[in-house]
Order: sequence, then C-alpha cells, then structure tokens
Amino acid sequence: MLNSIMIGILNQNKMINDINSAYKHTMDVVNSLKKEGIEVLIQEPRVIKESTNPGELDVVKKYNRADRLHYTDWRNIQFKVKTKLEAEKVSFARRYLGINGCIFDVGSGCGSMDWEIDWSFNFTGIKEDEEQGDFDTMMETFSLNCTF
Repeated sequence: MLNSIMIGILNQNKMINDINSAYKHTMDVVNSLKKEGIEVLIQEPRVIKESTNPGELDVVKKYNRADRLHYTDWRNIQFKVKTKLEAEKVSFARRYLGINGCIFDVGSGCGSMDWEIDWSFNFTGIKEDEEQGDFDTMMETFSLNCTF
C-alpha cells in the first residue's frame, strides 16, 4: 500500500522554513518516489532550456525575488504512473508537500502526472484546503484512464 512511501517521506522530518528548504525537501520527496520504483523524468522547463539568456525572460524578471525559487532551480518533473497505487503515491506526496506549505502547479496526462517546480513554486507555510484532495483524486483517475 502507501505505507512505505508514507514512512519514507514522513521519516525525513526536515525543517521547512523558507523557499530554499522547501525546494530541497520537495526534491527529496521526488527522490523518495523514485526509490519506490516510480519512473521520474526531471528536466529544465522549455522556456529556460530554449532561451539564450534566461535571466532576461519576462517570467524570470517577474519572479526574481528573494522569496521565490531562483530560475536556475526550476524543473519540470514528470511521473510515469503505470498503476493506481503509483498515482496514489504521487498524489500523497504532493498533498504532504502542500500541507507543509510547498505549493506548485500540477498537471496530468495519459499515464503521467506532472509537477511544475518553476515560477509557480512557493513556500506558504499554510496548510491546504480540502479541495486539493478532490483535485488530486480526479488527476489520478485521468492519468490512468484518460477520462474524468
């Protein structure tokens, strides 16, 4: 079940108190999911990868603040989920991060779930509301069945 991933993530017991520790903790959680056998693809966002001078991009200028993640740390993370259990593990990990104040854009497609650790990544220190759990359940279903 989810026990092994929950134990692995919860045993990390990291202190998250700013954007940089939130980012490090998020990447530790991604590595925990990899150790669970979930196929993970980590890439620079296309907007950064294809730019000759990323520091001059409007999105970078807009979010280039001390309280936001530096653009050199931006990542697109794609989880190739093959089973309902894998989708549940990714959703659990995302909810865990959200409860700990690590928020970011997410998406899903047929057979995959995506985390956008980019300009949208933020550390709020605030617990999420119930609606996010419903959204994650819908994404699990879509990523496995390509239907809502």
